Amino acid sequence: MPGHEANDPTRSSPGHERALLGRLVNGDERALREIMKRYDQLVRYTIFRGCRDRCAADPDWLDARASETWTGFVQSARRQGFQPPADLATYLIQIARNKCRDALRIAGAIASQTLSGDDESLSQLASQHEDTSVIAERLDDLAALRECMAGLGDQDRALCGQLPLIMERRWKEAADNLGLAESTLRSRWEKVLQTLRDRLGRKI
Repeated sequence: MPGHEANDPTRSSPGHERALLGRLVNGDERALREIMKRYDQLVRYTIFRGCRDRCAADPDWLDARASETWTGFVQSARRQGFQPPADLATYLIQIARNKCRDALRIAGAIASQTLSGDDESLSQLASQHEDTSVIAERLDDLAALRECMAGLGDQDRALCGQLPLIMERRWKEAADNLGLAESTLRSRWEKVLQTLRDRLGRKI
């Protein structure tokens, strides 16, 4: 689309990125804010792609991993001997994926370092140039779902915590984790789904 690149807030020239990184290294917080403004959607979309089930099950997962990504980025940038990356987008994607892996490993959710979409190279993800309005829409949908889930009662949120198993129809395993009969879990899950559908005003 003509003019699309010029209007894409996630793009900047290599020279401008190097200047921003230089200012960040020297403690300029405004440089960090500008970098975050340009790339926070990409960071969050990367986390969402790699941990879709976790983001849906845990209202705080996406925010926590994004915060860890930016903290890790700043720590790296201000470490002695830091070498500015050739491609900042790819660098941030790598940090975001590493933070997801670390969090999943700590939670005991994975035994390997595999994330959803790991067959897709960093350069492919960084160069997809997906319209940022599409990314923003998907993140808005996720935010709406998270807000609805946060308003559920404790027992219903516990059910949502078993979402990866429920989505795979591993009902007995999810029910055992919750200390429920499988029939009870199925019944309660239908009620939770209906509540979310009503609040979102759409079919899920």
